[in-house]
Amino acid sequence: MTNGCFTAMLDCSRNGVIKVNRVKDYIDLLAKFGYNALELYTEDTFELEGEPYFGFMRGGYTKKELKELDAYALSKGIELIPCVQTLAHLNAIFKWHVYSDIKDTQDVLLIDEEKTYNLIEKIISTARECFTSKKIHIGMDEADLVGFGKYYKKHGTANRYELLNRHLERVIKIAEKHDFKPCMWSDMFFKMATGGYYLNDYDNVPKDLKQAIPSGVDLIYWWYYDDQEKPYLDMLKAHKQLNKDCWFAGAAWSWNNFAPFNKWSMKHLSAGLNACRKTNVNNILITVWGDDGQECSHFAVLSSLFYAIKVYQGEKSIAKIKKEFYEITGEEFNAFLDLDLPNLIADNIEKQRAFAPSKYGFYGDLLNGYYDLYTPDGSGEIYKKYAYKLKNRAKKSKNFGYLFEVEASLCDFLSIKFELAKRLRKAYKENDLAKLEIICKDIKRAETKLKRFETALKTMWDNDYNPQGYDVQDIRIGALKQRLKTAREKVRAYLDKKVQSIPELEAENLPLNNWNDELLGLTPWKKIVSVNVLSHNIF
Repeated sequence: MTNGCFTAMLDCSRNGVIKVNRVKDYIDLLAKFGYNALELYTEDTFELEGEPYFGFMRGGYTKKELKELDAYALSKGIELIPCVQTLAHLNAIFKWHVYSDIKDTQDVLLIDEEKTYNLIEKIISTARECFTSKKIHIGMDEADLVGFGKYYKKHGTANRYELLNRHLERVIKIAEKHDFKPCMWSDMFFKMATGGYYLNDYDNVPKDLKQAIPSGVDLIYWWYYDDQEKPYLDMLKAHKQLNKDCWFAGAAWSWNNFAPFNKWSMKHLSAGLNACRKTNVNNILITVWGDDGQECSHFAVLSSLFYAIKVYQGEKSIAKIKKEFYEITGEEFNAFLDLDLPNLIADNIEKQRAFAPSKYGFYGDLLNGYYDLYTPDGSGEIYKKYAYKLKNRAKKSKNFGYLFEVEASLCDFLSIKFELAKRLRKAYKENDLAKLEIICKDIKRAETKLKRFETALKTMWDNDYNPQGYDVQDIRIGALKQRLKTAREKVRAYLDKKVQSIPELEAENLPLNNWNDELLGLTPWKKIVSVNVLSHNIF
């Protein structure tokens, strides 16, 4: 297969911490697929002795559980690699005042503060205690505001290359002290050199960028957004100038949404992994993120994970890939592709973009209705057909019927809800009382279907994840229930002439000025549900 690592990375930090028994099930499948490594991405979701607020109430793994998983993985030929953060993405711990002394800004640790390195020492020493791997993933990505918060107040303006380099050297020494070889995301070095994520001139890597990266760490080039080989080839060549043992990370898309993007993932993974083959990159990481609440099960992208390793191995026959997937899992490959259906409406059916109308259709407010301009007529009927198809998939699935039940009930809800706001505003503007009566009944029907979806989602969560973290789903769905009820009551009051108008429906919709043709639907929940201020954090 490869002289390096072919690794899956499962996000366990976005509220969904995968149950130990389900991690073992994942390990079993990865071993059968041909993977030889697994990372559990844990920002603060693991036990850290002497740090009771680290991961407090987040459902993280105990040291005993991590040791158990490490031993189980080894028994299956899988290397369990610790995957932590040592600079950014630690916003969860900064809810607690005990960590205020080591907070630079937002989710970034304060560099050059000894308390910071005391915490990092505890993180890495805990990893050494629980894992047998000599590798450790230290993160350090997307620390965009490093040096601009408390660091600036204490020390003034800093050369950010030197700042990041100095911090990295400290972390490398801690890792080496505990017999680890670290690897890290590479984007921060390129951001400082270019102002963007990566380079435009791939043949001329800046000299200061080459000098900024210390020895003793492997770079991981991550990119999920191109379906052509050239951008990957160019950036892999640039990385090889900096770090001959560089990694590539692609993605099995499952984040910011209830449904996966398997077809999108396959197209983009194919381009990236073929570039890896051509540049002899032997360390591969396939990420399975859970941003914005882990709404989608990690198991929903098994087809993408299997496809990835087969492509890297050089398999070109999709028929052979599908056949082997069935032989290993007992599941139809095409059935997993149908888990994408909630996001395949209008022209997205053909374009297969990472565009999630099911998310804004699900959470979009009936009274504000500012997604009406992005609600194609006839979508309800499409969702009705999808619900029927996915329900049948659920009945036929050997082990993953619950995944198809989630998507079937989602589509069933959207068959009513998706066009409701648009229909409501139109009927109100035309003062069509008969249609408003029908819409009032349809809102009630949507409320009933939402309860069924909620039951299916809770079943999925209870099957795959520790209970902590589901409170976010309760809060969001609870808010949606209340807004449906509020909309129904307002329409009822208008029909009964108890009020003379519904002010929210008087406004004319405007195009969203942040509309992105590919990624709008991956907008987080808090930006979908309201234009008003949900919270204001001055710290």
